[in-house]
Amino acid sequence: MIVNRRDFIRTAGLALSAGTTFGQSTPSAWYRGNLHTHTINSDGDSPPYDVMAWYKRNGYQFLAVTDHNTFTDPALFDTNPNDNFLLIGAEEVTNPLTVHVNDSLYSYNAALTQP
Repeated sequence: MIVNRRDFIRTAGLALSAGTTFGQSTPSAWYRGNLHTHTINSDGDSPPYDVMAWYKRNGYQFLAVTDHNTFTDPALFDTNPNDNFLLIGAEEVTNPLTVHVNDSLYSYNAALTQP
């Protein structure tokens, strides 16, 4: 499943509020995921498809690929958009001062505006 900005914000909000019951005693839902991983598109050791497949096989519900200064478009590797596995397009922006910033919404929007 590829996510647009509105759906990402909604999903993130649901994930963050899952433990908030607002006075009700309902069980909380937790989602297993990784918001920081690399592929061979930067300094990882596996191709994007293999990385995403590993997380799916090992019970994760979401994954953000955050290659250094490279937007790895998850749409190219999402073989089953109906499998309830959320792929988040992201990028780890690194500057010459070795400051690292993970960015998911900006990278997604940048990918939409590129020709």
